[in-house]
Amino acid sequence: MAKAIDDLKSEHEGIKQALTILERMISGPRKDIKSRLDDMRGLIDFFRIFADKCHHGKEEQYLFKELEKAGYPATGGPVKVMLDEHSVGRSYLKQMAAAVEAWNGMEAIPNEISVAALNYISLLRAHIEKENNVLFLLAEKALSKDVDVQLEAEFEQFEDKVIGRGRHEEIHTLLQELSRKYLQ
Repeated sequence: MAKAIDDLKSEHEGIKQALTILERMISGPRKDIKSRLDDMRGLIDFFRIFADKCHHGKEEQYLFKELEKAGYPATGGPVKVMLDEHSVGRSYLKQMAAAVEAWNGMEAIPNEISVAALNYISLLRAHIEKENNVLFLLAEKALSKDVDVQLEAEFEQFEDKVIGRGRHEEIHTLLQELSRKYLQ
């Protein structure tokens, strides 16, 4: 199995965990509303930095370009679908972030946050399934071992450049803390 694809699948697991945390935040008991404001800001940062900037960045900058070279154009087919979904996800995330910033954290979670969050959760869960079960299988067949090694190196360099060395661990520490708080 391709190491670069394995890395992306592993990142999907963290993103799915964050989606479950978000789901619990917006649907859980209404106690400790004030602490949810800071937690939501942290989770939005996770989605912006890790899921979008880092994970989607690796796909858009490297994987999709290699798939294009292998005959899967970004103007149609599975690559186009993934690019479109990345764009829609960014829109939902922007809506959610704006609603969180407008919220004072004192009353119940506003409907605007819940709607944007549920749309984002639904989109990303379906998106991850498509990538794991269609796009990544296609990539494993279409891309050579040499391209896989190249992608793995490019992913590591990209991550260091985009989020910085050690930031990956900080992001996962946040995810662990929020998991303890919302998933146990």
